[in-house]
Amino acid sequence: MQQKVQNLFETLCTGIVFVLIACRAVFTVADTDLWGHLRFGRDILRMGAVPLQDPYSYLTENSKWINHEWLSDVIFALFYSAGGTPALVALKSFFVITISLLLWRSLLKSGFGSVAAASIMIFVQVLLAIAFPPLRPNLFTCLFLTLELLILTTYSKRIATANQSLIILLLPPLFMLWANLHGGFIMGLLILVIYWLSSTAETIWSRNWQKLKRQNLIFLAMILLTVAVTVINPYGCELLTYLMKTNGMTRTLFMKGPLVSEWQPLFKVSSLYTVFYLLTVGFSIAGVIFSRKPKYLGLIMAWLLLAGTTFLVYRALPLFCVATVILIGPHLADCWNRLWSPIVHKRNVYWLFLPAMTIILFLLLAGLITQLSGIPGQLQSVIPIPARAIALLKQTKSKANVLVEFNWAQYFIWHLGPDMKVAIDPRCETVYSDYCLYTLYANFAKADKHWDDIVDRFPTELVLIGPNSKVAELMALKPQWVKVYADPIACIFAKKDSPIQKSIMEINQTNIPASVNTNAFP
Repeated sequence: MQQKVQNLFETLCTGIVFVLIACRAVFTVADTDLWGHLRFGRDILRMGAVPLQDPYSYLTENSKWINHEWLSDVIFALFYSAGGTPALVALKSFFVITISLLLWRSLLKSGFGSVAAASIMIFVQVLLAIAFPPLRPNLFTCLFLTLELLILTTYSKRIATANQSLIILLLPPLFMLWANLHGGFIMGLLILVIYWLSSTAETIWSRNWQKLKRQNLIFLAMILLTVAVTVINPYGCELLTYLMKTNGMTRTLFMKGPLVSEWQPLFKVSSLYTVFYLLTVGFSIAGVIFSRKPKYLGLIMAWLLLAGTTFLVYRALPLFCVATVILIGPHLADCWNRLWSPIVHKRNVYWLFLPAMTIILFLLLAGLITQLSGIPGQLQSVIPIPARAIALLKQTKSKANVLVEFNWAQYFIWHLGPDMKVAIDPRCETVYSDYCLYTLYANFAKADKHWDDIVDRFPTELVLIGPNSKVAELMALKPQWVKVYADPIACIFAKKDSPIQKSIMEINQTNIPASVNTNAFP
């Protein structure tokens, strides 16, 4: 009877995990960048080449544009052209399910039982929530980092037993593809370097000179080959130098706080996730200390690198979560199986949780069925979007330079670019290499001193912003500007007596449907 209860409990736990993964996979929202990725991907497919100059901003004057996500943009555009929004949801579901199954398999191989593995996966899904709701190119980095860490883990175990391992031959093709999908591959390269340096130091300390010559030098050659293949991209070596300049703290400082919160330190963005992070770090360190399993310095240092990066940059949290499961999981499993698992089995506490687990499983199944039956033709945007204002500007059929609120800029580009150009958009330093431009926009967005410099110093013809913002009140006081449109989501200011003002005023605004969904993609 006791064994039957335990088996039933394990089955329920496994079912809850897989239904939770499916729910997470299907649930998709439209990130503010999604419109841009689709537009840029369509442009590449139409042109048959990756554009090297920016056609969408009037501040850049066709300056260099390093789109390190160009292949992701193409993939997104192809899926959207083939199947619309459901195809995008299916693509995102592939990422979520694949990553989750790889982590689940890693936990089981580490030595966790199905109940413990299920509990960890539920916790993992909470931490991965930051990455999984939207469809974004950083999902490629999450997947490819998972594969990289699995390769390094397998390699470390085989080398420790003096077996030759050819699995590292997978690294060059993996990184060649990764370098064209997302700039996060630079973190993958850094992990390889840290792993090699740590492993080499460990080998020297143990005075194993034969292993140093046989394995460490071979791995160094593989790193050099991996770095070499990453220059097979539209920008060559320039992509590597660009990413080295703009990643980590440089980008965090550059983004100047309120524009992109994801690049801020973890503790500044979310207290809840900070608590989860600190708990994970604490248990991981304790697991490594008390584990009896072999400790590979290269893997531990790779984990420490991602732990430190996550503390400084909130966006790295999913990568830290993946690294903890794969790199620290075996040590946590050893401690669990020695200290807590015998107590749980001895007291047979499983039956206490059977009713609650059954209810949770059925609720998740109901939620999954609801989501699957309601995959819409439109995704919901994470923020309200100025759909009616954009519809009005479309009717002008004009060209203009428009200062658009930051989070609306790529929605604007999708519908109106490049005939109407934006000032600043979330492509960040891939286009806007002049840091002063972001300072000017940040001053404008916060209505700080010299807030109107970006309006007056550049050929701005329209301003599209929220109607209840402080800067909207200040714009209304500028004598050379006039409000030509307003709704609950957005308002438009135009230069007085300009051609674009006359075009807007000539349009019968009552013809714009009042039922336009202000949260819908596309």
